[in-house]
Amino acid sequence: MVESNPQDPVTPATKCPPKSRRRWMFRLAAVLLALSFFPVTEVVLRALNVGRNVNLVIPIEDNLLATTGDFTHQINGMADLAFYGTTDLSGPETRPFTLPRPDNTFRIVVVGGSTVIGFPYAPEFAFPRQLEMQLELQNPGLDVEVLNAGITAMNSFAVNELVAQCFDAKPDLVVIHTGHNEFYGPGGPASTAFQLSPELIRQTYHFRRWRSVQIVAALSPPPDNAGEDLLNVLPRQLSIPLNGPVYLQARTNYESNLRRMIKACRKSDTPVLLTTVACNLKDQSPLLAEWRNESIDGKVEWDSLLADAALLIQQRDYHAALNALERASDLESEHAMLSYRRGQCYDGLGDVQQAWAAFSEARDLDACRFRIPSEFHEIARRVADEHPHCHFLDLTAAMVADGYSDPPGYNLFLEHVHYNFEGHHLVGRLFAKFIQENIRSGRWNSDRVASSNEMQKSLGFLPEDDLAATSFAIEVLQTGPFAQTADRQSHIEFLTQRAGRLFELVPSDRRDVFAELSLNQMSGALPQHLLAEFEERGNKQAVELMRKCWKLRKPWLRNVP
Repeated sequence: MVESNPQDPVTPATKCPPKSRRRWMFRLAAVLLALSFFPVTEVVLRALNVGRNVNLVIPIEDNLLATTGDFTHQINGMADLAFYGTTDLSGPETRPFTLPRPDNTFRIVVVGGSTVIGFPYAPEFAFPRQLEMQLELQNPGLDVEVLNAGITAMNSFAVNELVAQCFDAKPDLVVIHTGHNEFYGPGGPASTAFQLSPELIRQTYHFRRWRSVQIVAALSPPPDNAGEDLLNVLPRQLSIPLNGPVYLQARTNYESNLRRMIKACRKSDTPVLLTTVACNLKDQSPLLAEWRNESIDGKVEWDSLLADAALLIQQRDYHAALNALERASDLESEHAMLSYRRGQCYDGLGDVQQAWAAFSEARDLDACRFRIPSEFHEIARRVADEHPHCHFLDLTAAMVADGYSDPPGYNLFLEHVHYNFEGHHLVGRLFAKFIQENIRSGRWNSDRVASSNEMQKSLGFLPEDDLAATSFAIEVLQTGPFAQTADRQSHIEFLTQRAGRLFELVPSDRRDVFAELSLNQMSGALPQHLLAEFEERGNKQAVELMRKCWKLRKPWLRNVP
């Protein structure tokens, strides 16, 4: 028996015998093979054109978009599939453009949720398109392109991913307009979709663009609630008390994602405009006004006092209503409906400052968080202030400075957060003015501003478009938590009366055709559906009008129906 000498040198052969070495090499090869399976499969699937390209920016030939001009790329209308399964969400707007960017072009990408894509209107009427037209009027000879990358129901997780991809379009400016979907949008802390950690949510959005992942998802059985309205599907937890754990998590997510977006813009050397988002304060009663007092003693009396106040407000006896509300506050002072009724009283009395404070407090105390809390506006301001290259626009303050001093209501909104045409016109004009003066360092010429009526004519806007949008708004108020709000009936009555007035504006020979359309036909491609019906009925004048309107809405398309 030969004893080993501790002085002998230790060689690789003595450390790892050949059999052991081969075994480890085999294991390593197996791991590498497993890791390479998905990348190799992905390359093969893309080469065979299996699955969908759901990147935000794609070559035009990938979608066979028939356009005028020499466009090379487009915003991909199927990019939303990366964020919420196979459900086809509204947005982004399919829009062609040219790369490299022409010298005389100022290109903007606007990212956000449903208010950006324009719901309940078609995207061509949303404020990004109106921003484009206002800037072109201010800068004759300049080709302004505003690419609309808004997607319904998306929060800052998805918007962060859109910002990361939008640089492929080589924009001169990125506009970030997001905030309403932080709680219930996919990845939100109260959402049914993607109940994961923030980092895993970001990685999930990345991998959902893979063709191999799409195939696996397609083979999976659809969820039981497939096809239901997102207002019913997305909320996992409706009640989110102010400063509770879910609220604080959403606040942290929002701030973190905003910082990521701003840093990405700085890294790409692209100017960025971060804005706050506005909402309906005056004419949207709280969706979930909860009794916050630990004791229910006095609740019956409190309910009675609130009912008395509501009746007195209807009678325009605002001082008596305030007295009733003051007695109610002795029993429960932090209640969304209490603040909302106070706002109505102050508004009726013409006390604008007090009305703003009360309506804002009602929004913040509303436990159903479809409207962004006021605190989030300050987060956006703080994040922008920390980054010198980031421009910031407080939209609500800009509205007030422009003469809209009262708390916003039906004058600008159809329901809780979605603008009417006047709202889109105002936001588009305010954005254009800020960009012209603060980013392009130009002069704002008030003589070169398109009015709301002029904008409607330029875009081929029809009474049917307004009527369709109002119909969608009525549907919203009959869905999910909106169907339970205290003033639901008055909200629906207002919109129903609005729909009646709009219907009278539709020429008599077009009313029956519109009345027979379904909500699905009204969505997105209204002129084509109307055109088909008018062709069948032999209404040549209406057919020509629909073709003209379609060309005005999408002038980049070569083939008009």
